[in-house]
Amino acid sequence: MNIDDPRVRSEVVHGQTVYFPSSEAWAEILQSNAFADLPLSVPEHCAFWLREYGQFKVAHLGLVRNRWRDNWQSLSLLKVDGYYYRVHYENVICNHCKNRCWPSATPSTVEYAGSSIEHEKVWAEFDRLPLQRCPHCHEVLRHRQTVWLACTDAA
Repeated sequence: MNIDDPRVRSEVVHGQTVYFPSSEAWAEILQSNAFADLPLSVPEHCAFWLREYGQFKVAHLGLVRNRWRDNWQSLSLLKVDGYYYRVHYENVICNHCKNRCWPSATPSTVEYAGSSIEHEKVWAEFDRLPLQRCPHCHEVLRHRQTVWLACTDAA
């Protein structure tokens, strides 16, 4: 599959071109473990991510080119109010009551590698996201900017 395939859209996110394959395009990419004649860095992670989080409208999995290794790296993004945040997806475990909460997105400084955002401004990105409480015990979570995917999609 080529970069200009109509089933793949691209956007510049934080100064970096990110490719967003459609569900159909992802299936083809994962079958070949390649996109635009370059391999995916961790295709198993992409397949897992799509199964676990792909149904949420705010969750996006993109591809960025890793020029040092000459492959494609996946990029987990959360889109809220038209703005992309680079995040880590997980099912948070509350640090107070130890219950699993819901599938969520937590800002990740690691995901900003390769972007044009300066290191000190990365943390400011996260301040726009709301504080969240555990749905079980209602204490504020240690992952202060966690975003509940199901609640965000319903809004």
